[in-house]
Amino acid sequence: MKKKNRWLFLFLAPYVIGACVFIISPLFYSLYLSFTSRSLFGGGQLVGLGNYSYLFSDEIFRSSLVNTAYYAVLVVPSEISIALLITLVLHKETFKGGTFFRAVIFMPFVLSLISIGLVWSWLFSPGFGFLSQIAELLNLEFPSVLTDARYAMIGVAVATLWRNVGYYTTIFIAGLQSVPDELFDAAKVDGANGLQKFWNVTFPMMSSMVFFCLVIATIWAWQVFDLTYTMTKGGPARSTLSTGLLIYNTAFIDNQVGRASAQSWVLLVVILTLTGLYFLGQKKWVYYENE
Repeated sequence: MKKKNRWLFLFLAPYVIGACVFIISPLFYSLYLSFTSRSLFGGGQLVGLGNYSYLFSDEIFRSSLVNTAYYAVLVVPSEISIALLITLVLHKETFKGGTFFRAVIFMPFVLSLISIGLVWSWLFSPGFGFLSQIAELLNLEFPSVLTDARYAMIGVAVATLWRNVGYYTTIFIAGLQSVPDELFDAAKVDGANGLQKFWNVTFPMMSSMVFFCLVIATIWAWQVFDLTYTMTKGGPARSTLSTGLLIYNTAFIDNQVGRASAQSWVLLVVILTLTGLYFLGQKKWVYYENE
C-alpha cells in the first residue's frame, strides 16, 4: 500500500507543483498587489483599500461592468437557445448529413479568438466588408456596426455566438443521445406533441447539461477580452469597454498593476456571486438521474 501511495504522489506531483507555481501563487500575489500602488516596473507601496475605494467611485470601471453585463445578457441566453434549437434539428432521424453539420458547426470553436475578431471586423467593415457588399447588391443600407455605439456590442456578441454555439451544441447532442428512447415512446403513447415532449422529457433529462453550459457561458462572457480588444479596442465612446479589457489597459497601458489587480478581484467576486446564485437556483429545475 505504501508503495502504491508513493507512485500516486509521484504522478500527482507535476500537477500539484504546476498548480502551486502557475495558479495558486499568482492568485494570492495578485491579491497582495491589489492593496499596493505597484506599477508594471516595480516600486509602489501599500495603500490598503485605496484601490478598491477608487474603483467604486470610478465611472469608467462602473461603465465597464455595465458593458460586460450587457454583453453577457446578449450572449448567454442566445448561445444556449440557439444551441438547443440546432441540437433538436440535428437529432431528428429525418435530418440527413447530421455528422457533417456537427463538424461544420463545431469548427469555429477551434479557431483563436484573435483570428475570429479579425475576420468579423472585416465582415462588418463599411464599404468593403462582405456584409456591406451584400447589402449594397440588395440596395440596402448597412450600418457601421463596429463604429456605432448602438450596434458595436451587438457586433461583438454576434462574433461570439458564431464561435461558441457549436461547442454547446456538441454537449447538448451528447446529452440528448443519452436520453432513453423508452421515455419518448411513453410520451408518444400518452399523446404528447413535440413541444410537450421537449418540456416534459427532453429538457428535464438534459437540464444538467444546460446548467453546465449556462455556468460556463456566464463565466466566459464576464471574462471577455480578445474580441473587444481585436474588434473595437473598447470603442466607440467606451461602449464595448469590457472589464477584462479595462484590466489590460490599466495594467499595461496606464502602468497601474495594483489597481488592475483590484479590478481583477472585483471581477472574480462578480463571477463567483453569479455562479453561486446559479447553484442555489439549480435545485428548482435541474434533474440528476442519481437523485
